[in-house]
Amino acid sequence: MKKLLKTLTVALVLIAAPFVVWRLCDDPERRKIEPLVGWWRATAPDGALLRIFPAEEGYRITVRRPDGPRRGRTYRLRYAFCIHYTDDAGARIDLFYTPAADALLLMPGGRTFTRITEFRNHER
Repeated sequence: MKKLLKTLTVALVLIAAPFVVWRLCDDPERRKIEPLVGWWRATAPDGALLRIFPAEEGYRITVRRPDGPRRGRTYRLRYAFCIHYTDDAGARIDLFYTPAADALLLMPGGRTFTRITEFRNHER
């Protein structure tokens, strides 16, 4: 009986080990945000631009509006169930994108953006 229990324990460990290693080594923030790196243009005629770029501590998004006293604001992008950032007022802004990563939707607000720069495969 002890031998059977030991065999089942070893089998369970061997089955679970790849999943545990994958979970420890996976970086979902990089995997989800990296395809969005580049410049985006608003579909509305207001001329707003977005730039998503890698930074030392993760990824950042710069929102540029041609009208207004400040030309652009930069925020830290995060990933928790979806990609988001927190604006100056403390509101959470969620980013949703198409599977081809060529269109971007910011919620709340419903602002849509299309990619300006060519998509590059960021897989290493």
